[in-house]
Amino acid sequence: MSLPMGQIHTKTTGVSLVTTIDRPRLLRQLVAAKHTDFVKIITGIRRCGKSFLLYIQSAWMIPDGEKMAQETFSLKHTGDNFKKIVIDGQQSARYRDTDGIGHIGLAEFLLDPESVVTL
Repeated sequence: MSLPMGQIHTKTTGVSLVTTIDRPRLLRQLVAAKHTDFVKIITGIRRCGKSFLLYIQSAWMIPDGEKMAQETFSLKHTGDNFKKIVIDGQQSARYRDTDGIGHIGLAEFLLDPESVVTL
């Protein structure tokens, strides 16, 4: 599960968990990430305070470990904890690797709108 961007303040109130996000910090993070080579997607429910930034790297085929290392290198060095996903045109199974990077096939990514959120 990806963490919302910005400074997070969490407190427990009875049985619910209340989380607020520092919006000015969120904006600074978005502006700082705008010139990176990744596709960046900001998603969430409007006006609920839960926005996410996703880094997406795509490749038509990742046949071996060398190509996988090439595709994930920049994701491993972003310096943040935002959700990172590799879309592989030939992959069928979805999983999360030991570095926390999600891997998903192109067909599932295109056909299931919730696939990125639940990965």
